[in-house]
Amino acid sequence: MKKIFIVVACAVACRPSTQVRPQPGGVRVDERIIGWATKRVLTKQEPTTLLAQDGTICRVTADRFKTTEIGRDTACDWQPGNPVR
Repeated sequence: MKKIFIVVACAVACRPSTQVRPQPGGVRVDERIIGWATKRVLTKQEPTTLLAQDGTICRVTADRFKTTEIGRDTACDWQPGNPVR
């Protein structure tokens, strides 16, 4: 019984966080994908932080930061967190 509880607890705790967004006629539920994925860059914060539409961030090199365009899909190692201010 303890093993089952531990597995279930880990599965619940380890799943991606969920975002619920209101929209006309109801709500939209989005799962955050953490780790290597391709996402649309919503904004950039100097010197090296990219911010995706789902609120995840990716830290990149200064050269990659300069060449990444806002609104483009970008493959990166996306992580939860707050952008550097």
